[in-house]
Amino acid sequence: MSYHLLFALNLEQQDSQIFYNPEAFVGNPVVISVPEVKKLIDCFIPNLELVAVVEKEAAKKTSKGKKSNSDETKISESNLDSEPYKSKTNTLLREVAAEAYVRKVKDLDKTSLEELCSGIAIYLTNNVTKISAESLLSMEINPVFSGLREIIDLRNYLLNFVKNPNKKKIYREGYIYIMNV
Repeated sequence: MSYHLLFALNLEQQDSQIFYNPEAFVGNPVVISVPEVKKLIDCFIPNLELVAVVEKEAAKKTSKGKKSNSDETKISESNLDSEPYKSKTNTLLREVAAEAYVRKVKDLDKTSLEELCSGIAIYLTNNVTKISAESLLSMEINPVFSGLREIIDLRNYLLNFVKNPNKKKIYREGYIYIMNV
């Protein structure tokens, strides 16, 4: 399993559901799959909100399907005496496509962000020292390079979208979006 980190300019949210909209995302996803790097994300995730990702097209199809059965619904609702039951029949069930962790950039906990940055720095320091002239072309060092690549991608993600939101003022209103794939 891996994490996909994305940045969304805006999310259409209803309670604990968000509607998937590919146009809302900026750039390519950052893929985190190296176990040590995933642990850094695992420590950061509790500060985000868990939401269900719902495909917008699936929600539209469900609501259209419900409209076509409106005659049956009217008949069955007219036979019901209970108000709470009526309100339950009007709710729309949606198929969940995935789960994601989201948080508006301006609402991020600064302490958890600093802890993530400290973890990145420690990971970099520990793994760069593992590279030597003898090990540089060894196949055994490949996981270290994979982790370093992911750490650099994570650092660039944080720099572009979180730490330096003055770069583009619109990013301050955007969302960190992490999906477990």
